[in-house]
Amino acid sequence: MSDRRAEFDDRLIRSDPVGPGPMKTTLKTMKFNSGYVFLGLTSLMFGTFEVTSKLIHGLEAIQINCLRFCVGGLALLPFALLEIRRRGIRFRLRDIAYLVFLGVLFVPVSMLLYQIALAETTASLSVFIFSVNPVFIAIFALAILKERANRVIVTAIAIGVVGLAIIANPFTRNFNLYILVGVASVAIFGFYSVLMRPVTARFGNLVTTTLVIVFGAMVLTAGLLIRGVPVFRGLNGQNIWPLLYLGVFCSGLTFVSYYKGMSLTSTNVGSIVFFFKPVISTILAVIVLREVLTLRFLIGAGLIILGSVLMVYGREKEAPATASESADPDSSAMR
Repeated sequence: MSDRRAEFDDRLIRSDPVGPGPMKTTLKTMKFNSGYVFLGLTSLMFGTFEVTSKLIHGLEAIQINCLRFCVGGLALLPFALLEIRRRGIRFRLRDIAYLVFLGVLFVPVSMLLYQIALAETTASLSVFIFSVNPVFIAIFALAILKERANRVIVTAIAIGVVGLAIIANPFTRNFNLYILVGVASVAIFGFYSVLMRPVTARFGNLVTTTLVIVFGAMVLTAGLLIRGVPVFRGLNGQNIWPLLYLGVFCSGLTFVSYYKGMSLTSTNVGSIVFFFKPVISTILAVIVLREVLTLRFLIGAGLIILGSVLMVYGREKEAPATASESADPDSSAMR
């Protein structure tokens, strides 16, 4: 009996292509990837932005946008300066001018329009309007960077547009025009994201994002002061705390957490954050703000998420072609 058992064990070991040694080694060396923790924290911070903004009373949308990016820029700056020093990055005058231009597109234009739309619509509607940004990024990448679009990407764009039309419901008598403001904000954000690619390739995500936020906040603050708009009017002991949360976490440390998590995992894994953000934000809007979700909204939101998932899959299919083109100096310079 023992001989048969020994023969069976011997056959079992021989039939295992990995073998007992590597298997034990793999189990011993396997450890948890902390990148998922950073991405989870990022999802939570991103997901609380809309509801927290709704809880700030006594401040105008333009004040909230200006102050949160001033605080967020200051929170990011130490990390960016360390990265600049570590990598020995040098900036030319035209680099600074281009970053200022991107900052204007991002803070005083795109994000201000989004803050206004958020103030005049529901949190759940606003967050799903902004979740259509991959559609606009893909469209501008096609037009400006001449990127190819396979059938999956084209399908994703179509599904995203249909989802947006369903939740916006533009053909009703009581259509909220501020929805168009939200769509304009996300379209400009898509344009900004495509223009940002060349500088992120040179300076990295953290450094580029920080400088864009800092320069954008400086331009917006200067514009408000020149026009005599009171930046701090209405700020008090109650609304300062959610405002600081928006600045330090939602507009500052969340980017550090996101880029750290993405560096420990991958770009495609990091994109999952943007699938969870609208879901978390909508759940919080229902619980905290008592927002009511209609069947039309759920169908449109589902299509937007489906379009985003297909967009990631379509880009993944294009990745091998992009990688082969990157060996060509002309194609890499274009990107």
